[in-house]
Amino acid sequence: MVWRAEFFKHRLLLLGALTASVVGDILLHRDLFVLGLSAFLIAQIQYAFLFYQFRKLPVHRLGLSFILLIYLVGMLVLLIPNLGEMMIPVFGYLIAISAMGFLAIQSSLPIKWAVLGALVFILSDSLIAANKFMFEVPHDRLFVMSTYYAAQWLLVSGFLSNKGIFSE
Repeated sequence: MVWRAEFFKHRLLLLGALTASVVGDILLHRDLFVLGLSAFLIAQIQYAFLFYQFRKLPVHRLGLSFILLIYLVGMLVLLIPNLGEMMIPVFGYLIAISAMGFLAIQSSLPIKWAVLGALVFILSDSLIAANKFMFEVPHDRLFVMSTYYAAQWLLVSGFLSNKGIFSE
């Protein structure tokens, strides 16, 4: 779908984010956590750059940004005591996914697709972090993968559904 979306001038960047995500999936599935996290870091940077292309500061979304900030700080406070040697990689990833989330919220994109996709991606990664560092999440694979694939679908749909915004 993305490959055929020639109207979308940033499609190679979106394909890069999706490809990095697939690599991250494979690496996490093989229990190569740091490498998987690195692949997803690349995906988050690419998604953040995509959202940055459509930056806008809609005043009506400042409340949503504040809620996201509270959530991310709360996750960090809960994670820190359990990270040990993973502190730096996880903190780096948290910065990247936070930037992606804030740039999504403050973009000109409608909330119902791409912005929601970014927030669902954060939820998916929060489930991974909770399961790995804090407590066992019941049916973790089901919840992580369903939120992850929903997030990817929402992100792609959101970017590609705005032909007027994205065409050159």
